[in-house]
Amino acid sequence: NAIVHALDQCLVSGGVLYIPTGNYLVRSTLEFKANLPMTIQGDGMSSVLLWAFDGDLFQISAGQKATIVS
Repeated sequence: NAIVHALDQCLVSGGVLYIPTGNYLVRSTLEFKANLPMTIQGDGMSSVLLWAFDGDLFQISAGQKATIVS
């Protein structure tokens, strides 16, 4: 829930969503609905997003672009 809430805040005005070292279980798709400049950044291989559902982890709306996803 914390990741979804922080992402929603970034979608209001852009910015950086920082994910610190740790393992995070995501239970729903992270949707990027706004066309604002934003970055999701972690501590490399120490920031791990795991998802526990059959859908995609990220969904980017039509008309938006992602420059780097890794």
